[in-house]
This record gives sequence, structure tokens and C-alpha cells, in this order.
Amino acid sequence: MRKLGTAVAAAAALALPFLAASPASAASGWTVVNPDASGVFHADSGTVTVKAGSTTVTCRTMHLDGTLPSKSAGSAGLGRIANGYTDSCSDTQGVPWTIAISNAAPGDLLTAQHYDAAAGRTDLAVTVGYIFIMNNSCAFTLSSLNATYTNSGSVLRTGQGAVGYGGGCGIAAGTSVSFAAAFTVSPAVTITGPSA
Repeated sequence: MRKLGTAVAAAAALALPFLAASPASAASGWTVVNPDASGVFHADSGTVTVKAGSTTVTCRTMHLDGTLPSKSAGSAGLGRIANGYTDSCSDTQGVPWTIAISNAAPGDLLTAQHYDAAAGRTDLAVTVGYIFIMNNSCAFTLSSLNATYTNSGSVLRTGQGAVGYGGGCGIAAGTSVSFAAAFTVSPAVTITGPSA
């Protein structure tokens, strides 16, 4: 546990340069309807697969907590993922790993980029200064991550990202990362925005 704590502390220090600000709002006119009056949401996934360089980590499930407060015709800053944790992760050699999210940065960390009205789907940029991917001896963070949210089924799907400043676990900073997961969001949130 001491090794794991050291790895997390080191990764957190390296992640700090990425916590300054959310991506700039792409446009106004975004509407969010969340049945929860406090704007809270929870999300659970099936299998999560993360690939960075020659490293592949697979987790049985992942859970997220965050906020997507209701608003009408507002800015593209929609809300935030506050924390997240995985269950039963390992690489192709059977080595245990952990993926954890802890976002202490202020402001909106889920920023809408584009809305496809026909599909009911929003492209999102995720500010992720504190996404840790780690084992007992090393850790690295993500400096960016994109995602989509589809109203039908309330599905948040994560996609491509990049390894953060300093790298780690033999993986260089800037290395492309595939973060493949599909989360079912509860309660069912609806996001609509300006059509292109």
C-alpha cells in the first residue's frame, strides 16, 4: 500500500499543470435536464479497456459520480466528473492495476463540443487532471480525454485521450490512450445543444 500511495502522490504532482482551466466553451444554447434537483448523477459501466503504448489494462466495471445540473440555453460548460473507481483490473500479464478519478479542480470539467440532433448525441471534452492509471510500483495520468453522451439509453461513452506530463510506467507523455468504456447514467439526463 505504501508503494501505491507513493505512486499516486507522484502522479498527482505531475498532473497539476493540467488543472488550471476547463476547455473554452464552444457555444451557448446548451440545455440540460436532470431529474435530480441537486444535479447529481451516477454512472456504471461494463468492461473498461485502456490501451497506452504496449500496455493494456482491462477492468470488470467502473463507477463514476458527478454533477450535470439542469439549465436552459446556457454555456457549453455542463458539469463535472467528481470521482470514479474501478473493480478487478489487470494487464495482459495478470498484474493488478487500478484506475481512479479524483477531480479537485474548480469549474465545469465536462465541456460540450458539438450536438448531433438526429442522433441525440453530444461530443464532450473532459478535463481530467486526476485520472490515475496505476499498479503497485508506478502510475501515469491522462492529460485529455474525449467522450460522447447519447440521450437514448443515457449512455456516456469515453474514447481517446493522451498520457499526461512526465509519463510513467515506461509510457511517454503525449502517448495516445484508448479509454474504451460505456457508462449508463442515472438518473436519465437529457442534453441538447445548438445544431451545426
